[in-house]
Order: sequence, then C-alpha cells, then structure tokens
Amino acid sequence: MNGQDGSSSLVGMSFAKLDGTNYRLWAMRMTDYLQREGLWNLVNGREELLEKPEKEESDKDKLVKEYEKNMEKYEKQDLRMQKASGTLRMAMTDAIAIRYYNEMEWTTASSIWLDAHANYQTATSYDSNHLQRELYESTLEESGTVLEYINHIQELRDKLVMCGQTPSYAHLIFHILEGLPETPEWTTWVMVTKAALPDQNSLAGFKKLKELLLHQEK
Repeated sequence: MNGQDGSSSLVGMSFAKLDGTNYRLWAMRMTDYLQREGLWNLVNGREELLEKPEKEESDKDKLVKEYEKNMEKYEKQDLRMQKASGTLRMAMTDAIAIRYYNEMEWTTASSIWLDAHANYQTATSYDSNHLQRELYESTLEESGTVLEYINHIQELRDKLVMCGQTPSYAHLIFHILEGLPETPEWTTWVMVTKAALPDQNSLAGFKKLKELLLHQEK
C-alpha cells in the first residue's frame, strides 16, 4: 500500500515509511536501499563533499578545461546529493518529511539522516517501553474474547519486533497466561495447560496454547 502511512512508493522500496515508531527497522532497510543505489557514502559522510569551483577569468585553455572538469564533478555529486535527500524524504510519512524541506537548514542528506536518528531512535526506545508495559497489563477481560486477546498480544509482539525488542515465545506465553482471569476454573486450566505444552519457548508451544485457549472458550 502506498500513501503517507503505507509503504514507500519508490521503485524497489517496498518497506514501511518512517512514522516515528519504526525507526530501527526503517534505518536497516533504508541503509540497504541507499547502498544499492550507490548513495550510502553520501548519507553516512564517508564521501568527501566537493566545493563548488570558482571560475577564474583566464584565456588559458588548461585553466578553463580544469574548471569545466571540476564543475562537472561537482554537479554530478550535487545531483546525487539531491537524489539521496529526496529518497530519504520520500521514505518518510508526510508529517515527518515536511520538517526536512528547508534546504537552507538541511543542506545535505547526511544532516537529514543524523537528525532522524537523533529524534526517532529515542522515540523508538520510549515506544518499546510503552509496548512492554502494555503487554504486561493486557488481560483477557479487557479484550473481551480469546481471539481478540491473542490478536492483541500478537500485535504488540509485532510492534516490539519493529522496535528491535523481539519478545521470546516463553515471554509471550507467560503474559498470555498471566492475563487470564483469576477464577478457580481458569486457575485449574492454566495448571493443566502448562503441563500439556510441548515447549514453552517455541512457536509450536505458542500455537498449541492458542489452540487450547480457543477450544476452552467454545
């Protein structure tokens, strides 16, 4: 899906745009894309920026040719810089990209990249703490049904993955069981289920728990 909240629309750029919560994954994919386009060294500052040559009044062919040669190099790099800056902005949602359209302030792609890192790396860390707390506080009672409860847990898990904080299956299973009602019926069910799970730190164990929960609600 394209648009300001969807995936990037550039050819070959199929990952989600930077929206303020997905910086780590975005930065990884953006790095790959810029490397493929031959723009990464411009963005990370490894490529030395050329100064615009000054034209000197001279009739000497050698000086004229040297100026034209240097100007050609400068203009080629300048076009690549424009491409790099535009690529970064187009890989952001409108709300974020609009900040980087002041060319007097954001003169290079590197300045855009570093500012995005400074702002959204911190925001991602904060967001992951919020998601961890939400995972800890999730309950079946609040979700309403077992299916909605499991889907909510999985959604939180996917968001944490995007933040670079992938919870283990043991972690997920623990939180799912902790969020069940503290009634005698559910307490007994949890005890029996723990013994029945093949492995509490694997995808198989997570799928088995989901199957047992859905069966319990019927």
